Amino acid sequence: MKAEFYDVKSRTKIEAEVKYKVKYENGHFGIVGEAPDGRKLPKFVSEDAYNTTYKAVKVQAKAEPAKKAAAKPAAKACA
Repeated sequence: MKAEFYDVKSRTKIEAEVKYKVKYENGHFGIVGEAPDGRKLPKFVSEDAYNTTYKAVKVQAKAEPAKKAAAKPAAKACA
């Protein structure tokens, strides 16, 4: 099943295949597609769309939290 996603990198809307759907811990619903270059494209959807439109899409067992980037050490001030 295809859906329209916003590609942040190219700043355009693209149509991509829906890979799976997710129910987040905070109660939100989403679907995830894949860009032609392999990047994940998340999109939030309503509960109604999650249960009806994307009914045939497989559910991911648990939503993975975003990974935080490692903090860089602060540069020392020049005296």
